[in-house]
Amino acid sequence: MPSVRIIVTPPGIKSAVSNTASYLRELNYEALFLNLSKELEEGIKEIAEGAPYEMVLNLFIEEGLIQEPIEHFRSEVEPILKSIRGIALKKPNLEVHCYKDPSTIRESIRLATEVMIKVYKWSLTGKINLEDWKNLAYSWLTLQDRALDREANYIARESGKVEESLCIAGFNGKYIKEYLKEEGCKVDLKYAYLPYHFTPLDVLLRMIRLKGLRKDEKMDERMREIIERHGRFIRDYVVPSKDYDEAYRRWVLDNAPWIKHRLLRRTRWM
Repeated sequence: MPSVRIIVTPPGIKSAVSNTASYLRELNYEALFLNLSKELEEGIKEIAEGAPYEMVLNLFIEEGLIQEPIEHFRSEVEPILKSIRGIALKKPNLEVHCYKDPSTIRESIRLATEVMIKVYKWSLTGKINLEDWKNLAYSWLTLQDRALDREANYIARESGKVEESLCIAGFNGKYIKEYLKEEGCKVDLKYAYLPYHFTPLDVLLRMIRLKGLRKDEKMDERMREIIERHGRFIRDYVVPSKDYDEAYRRWVLDNAPWIKHRLLRRTRWM
């Protein structure tokens, strides 16, 4: 029976990425699945075979495979790629896969940009067009669901060719787990960052996924409240911070006192 270990890594959290990079160095696996664009796969295989990281990164930039400024890529992806540099020399039979469709990534960026535009409009006017937000959230969830089916199917097919695999995922990792179990895989799920406090946008999407978009006055009121909280998160934390990691930490310290002591302790460890 194929065995797959899934590492759930929240986006934008540096310590989560660092923990995941450590797992990549320490764990045994014959196939590695990275939640990156398939367009990057050949270059990442070269890194795994020992190619200089900066050389491959420059090729990615020259070919337009990642967008400048590249700070986001450096903070979220670079530690992982550096951790696997030369790993194929120790594991010559290692299979490296990038399982994200490039079109899905581009559409995700477009939708994220729409969210930022709506937040900017809210910050200027204080008004929320709830129907526009509902349509945007529905488009985002539909994109995620369609992508998840393709990604989970690909991981199931390729992981079935080896005994042990390691898969890096976002919070869709639990859905990948269920899919793989149905396909007969033994699956272990590990979180790279706990406790994680979900952002307002996370909460909004989860609520719509669970309850749908039916007409409901109380739900609409709750959605407006969550959207305003997300707007304040962007305006008061993300915009004035040097990066998302700093913004998220400041926001958690101010808004989630029940995990504040754990976050401070983790900061001291880093």
